[in-house]
Amino acid sequence: MGKRLSLKPRRRGQSLVELALIMPIILIIMASVFDIGRVLDASIVLTNAARVGARFGANHPTWYDSIRARVVDFANDSGMNFTGVRLTGANVAVSSGIAPGTPVVVTITYDVPLTFGRAIGLNTIRIVRRAEMMILVNP
Repeated sequence: MGKRLSLKPRRRGQSLVELALIMPIILIIMASVFDIGRVLDASIVLTNAARVGARFGANHPTWYDSIRARVVDFANDSGMNFTGVRLTGANVAVSSGIAPGTPVVVTITYDVPLTFGRAIGLNTIRIVRRAEMMILVNP
């Protein structure tokens, strides 16, 4: 008696080919999620830093340098340093009225460098966050 012939086609290597075709797509999705997480983290930190500066400015509306320093210190001490760029006073704009009831506006502009976005030609994403609070006291 001879060998039995099977009517089923042989499928050795099929899984490996499917993995090879799908793996680049999976890696791109994972890298995108990593970059999106970093951008969202930076966005939250910058929003909170703008609020801290505006809150301080509501009590000290003419202390522009101190408001900027509060914003920079809060952002840089918050653990945002993994994004690769540290916030400076040049990233922070402060505008303020003088009389109680007028707003103090703190605006932060920050470019988050992307690690994997370079593959699609996107090196940075610009985040602009703004906080506004009313002046409480006479300066």
